[in-house]
Amino acid sequence: MGVLNSGRKVMKGLIEKSYSMGQLHGEMKKIKDPRRQLLIETVHLSKTEESKIDTLFCSNYGKKIKYDWHRLYQSFTGRFDESYFPEYLFSSVLEPKMNPMDYRYVLDDKLLLPLFCVGVEHVRTPHIYYSVNNGICFDEKKNIVDLKNGNLNLGGGTEAIIKPVQDTSSGVGVEKVKGTEAIKNNLQQKATQKGTYVVQECITQNKQLSTLYAGSVNTFRVITYIWNGEVFHVPLALRIGQGGSYLDNAHAGGMFIGVNDLGELNEEAFTEFGKRFKEHPDTHTVFKGYKLSFVPNLIKIAKKLHLNAPQLGIISWDLTVDQKGEFVLIEANTRGQSVWFPQMANGTGAFGRNTEEILRYIAQK
Repeated sequence: MGVLNSGRKVMKGLIEKSYSMGQLHGEMKKIKDPRRQLLIETVHLSKTEESKIDTLFCSNYGKKIKYDWHRLYQSFTGRFDESYFPEYLFSSVLEPKMNPMDYRYVLDDKLLLPLFCVGVEHVRTPHIYYSVNNGICFDEKKNIVDLKNGNLNLGGGTEAIIKPVQDTSSGVGVEKVKGTEAIKNNLQQKATQKGTYVVQECITQNKQLSTLYAGSVNTFRVITYIWNGEVFHVPLALRIGQGGSYLDNAHAGGMFIGVNDLGELNEEAFTEFGKRFKEHPDTHTVFKGYKLSFVPNLIKIAKKLHLNAPQLGIISWDLTVDQKGEFVLIEANTRGQSVWFPQMANGTGAFGRNTEEILRYIAQK
């Protein structure tokens, strides 16, 4: 058993190293994108600003870093902050270190999403009508469904969201399907593919969110992390769809905007490559002065959710509010997370006063 356990440990170490290298390669490729380089070139740091960055990272991380990420983040709001956390350090070092491999893969499964909500009031997950796994379709009570001859029950509705239970980053694989026959045909196709898929209700969001844009379910990215026995949160960002799209993700063409802890929107929203809006281009709702009254409770809910999975050091929650005022947990992201757009949206570093300690933490071998 000793040899076997030792072998497993070595294998896990190699898998982790491969994961981190893959994340690092991906971020280095992204930062070289000509569209990002154009944004970077608009920001020129002063010698004083460069010195502040060098002092922070050399004193705590043990080495200098390239300024590209600081310049990229600053290009959105124009605000300098030496504590901006570079995406490559987050995705390739911090996240893998805070979220053990055994847990981050298992708890990334959307079928397990309700586990995060156990004992937390006023929050739910989207209703799952059906799931398809290894070619077999199950209803919500785990009865096997005959897709060729059976009828689908969507709770009286005629449309649904169909998506994989894992790897839906940036809305990849997420489909909004209308009509029970179209949904049945989609599921029959999914049954011939590898992987597991779910059929979920289409959330009807509350009026405060639909006033901004009703075409998508607009979601908050609330990143919580456990540090020194306390749950903290990264500055909030709200993602909003546009142009008739039902997706709000920035990678899918949506926009994002910073939101303070009282629920007040920042003055401008942004797209991934720096297009900016003072009002929504479709609804013409002005962002400055717009307040979402439920945000303080949203933050409390996210922190309570994290306490149901203390094995994970950092989790990115995608949350919205339905028409009844109940919080809805759309996704809990435990791997492949991002801190770039909350920092871009708010013009401030992700980890605030904990930045120095976190840099010292990732510097440890």
